[in-house]
Amino acid sequence: MKRYGLLGEKLSHSFSKPIHEALGGYPYELIPLSREGLDQFLRKKDFAGVNVTIPYKQTVIPYLDELDPAARAIGAVNTIVNRDGRLYGSNTDFAGMRQTLLANRIPVQGKKVLILGSGGTSRTAHAVLEELGAAEIRQVSREPAAGQLSYEQARRAEDTQLIVNTTPVGMFPQTGGLPLELEGFPRLEGVLDVIYNPLRTRLLQQAEKRGIPCAGGLLMLTAQAKFAAEQFLGRTIPESQLEAVYHRLLQEKTNLVLIGMPASGKTALGSRAAAALGREWVDLDEEIVRFSGKSIPEIFAQEGEAGFRARERRATEEISLRNGIVISTGGGCILDPQNVENLRKNGWLCYNDRPVSLLSAGDGRPLARSREDLAALYQARAPLYQEAADFRLCNDGGEDAALTKLLEAFREQEKSCSQRT
Repeated sequence: MKRYGLLGEKLSHSFSKPIHEALGGYPYELIPLSREGLDQFLRKKDFAGVNVTIPYKQTVIPYLDELDPAARAIGAVNTIVNRDGRLYGSNTDFAGMRQTLLANRIPVQGKKVLILGSGGTSRTAHAVLEELGAAEIRQVSREPAAGQLSYEQARRAEDTQLIVNTTPVGMFPQTGGLPLELEGFPRLEGVLDVIYNPLRTRLLQQAEKRGIPCAGGLLMLTAQAKFAAEQFLGRTIPESQLEAVYHRLLQEKTNLVLIGMPASGKTALGSRAAAALGREWVDLDEEIVRFSGKSIPEIFAQEGEAGFRARERRATEEISLRNGIVISTGGGCILDPQNVENLRKNGWLCYNDRPVSLLSAGDGRPLARSREDLAALYQARAPLYQEAADFRLCNDGGEDAALTKLLEAFREQEKSCSQRT
């Protein structure tokens, strides 16, 4: 059987296996290798075709018998095909990145651009941006060489109009990373982050808050896989197949997250939605109880609200790293902006908005013991729920009707998600 796969150092975060298997119909392996292991693997040549990721896109070049002109010009390779013992290298990242910029209508022509990073993907970005007519391209590195900017210098480049992140900062599992704050760039018109896990990095979330056109790396990953698979198989793969695989993967990887008032029905709705979607359901409050070995009233009594919120933040951070699940949150989860940011990295947030008149007080909820408590909480929190949410579910009827509306909205959400990722 012909062997296909992905070479890299750390691959647990990769989505490449399901993409290639859906596009090409062949088994696809994730092959993590040390530098010594990479040397042995490439010398043995026991494969039909492989892709290459961080940190080996330049390392593999001396092992190749031939480079296509684009890969030679860029100086980075992400696709290797074994043709009768001769290794041919190319760079399908170029076409994938180009397609992502164009599909998301991120302006390049005539713009001043910062490329964050100095590895193989940054070289690809430079070539794409040149081809699309960028007016000025400045490269940013932690250890700048001649002609490059330091991050301190980059922060002073207020005329920047487009930022492209090619670094792994913010990538799973260290999703809290941020390569550069965007607030210092008043003329910014676009952001591309090649990271695809999480779906919405902190960098992308900052761009979204400012209404700046932006995209993550999932479409780029899927598109470059299509172009690589075409080389592996020696045939063309229809664009419609690329679109279908991309949209299906986006839907599968996006978490459905329910936020809203205490007693609004997030637990029941989340459980039923998970069953209907064939997904795992996670109740955040139950996770906190399981981790702590205490009930929520006990945590409030012994540690106060501050202690509970600290536990809630830790649980939210951990659960948010996962993909393709349904999450029911506690009523006060959105009070902490860090929780919202974490939930949005892989999640589509639905505000389950149930009128106060239909909410029930008490039932062990420390901050909602009476109807007066609920009314005050609703008035204070409703704007926060609305701000955090991707969708507001008006849940003023029965549970069946709410579930139907929720599932319809979630199944439609990938159309808007595809514009942001």
